[in-house]
Amino acid sequence: MTKIVDIHDQLEKKKQKEHLDKYRGRLDSIQKVIQCSSCHFRCAMCGIQVTSGESAEPAPLGLNFCDDCKAEFEEFVFRDQGEKAP
Repeated sequence: MTKIVDIHDQLEKKKQKEHLDKYRGRLDSIQKVIQCSSCHFRCAMCGIQVTSGESAEPAPLGLNFCDDCKAEFEEFVFRDQGEKAP
């Protein structure tokens, strides 16, 4: 009689393990989103990965832009100041 296993305990342990795995996966996903959204190697406008060679000069307002977005931002600044864009 000592070798009889209680099925209720086994089922409860299995449910707890599945529950922990599910929430552990959610936590990893949230952590990855937070880390990637605050990465300094992402474009501030479109979010693509920016290589270190693309942003050789200091970015305006401390933001990093890819080449296309940087040109668009500079044109916006020129128009905002009332100048004609180059």
